[in-house]
Amino acid sequence: TNYDAEAAQQSKQDEEMGEPDAEGWVTVTSAARKKPSKVAKKGEEEKRGKKGRRKKKKIGELKNFYAHQIKDEKINHIRELRAKFEEDKLKIAKMKSDRKFRPF
Repeated sequence: TNYDAEAAQQSKQDEEMGEPDAEGWVTVTSAARKKPSKVAKKGEEEKRGKKGRRKKKKIGELKNFYAHQIKDEKINHIRELRAKFEEDKLKIAKMKSDRKFRPF
């Protein structure tokens, strides 16, 4: 019918207006409803992967979820640092005592 032919012609015109021409320009009108197809750059496809989707980060086990766990970990960390400091002090004292002059 006449209506079908006009509708087909109108949809064809809309598709042509939505696509970029040879220079990359897109005709924008109030009737154009289709989004222009994106021109893919050479490096973009390799960067994003085949489908162009980003992978979601897998959330592992939450280590310190509760406040008391965070506080306990801080306290344990400080204890470890103090113990290491005491060991280092002993090492330094021993190194100082071993520095005696021995000519022969």
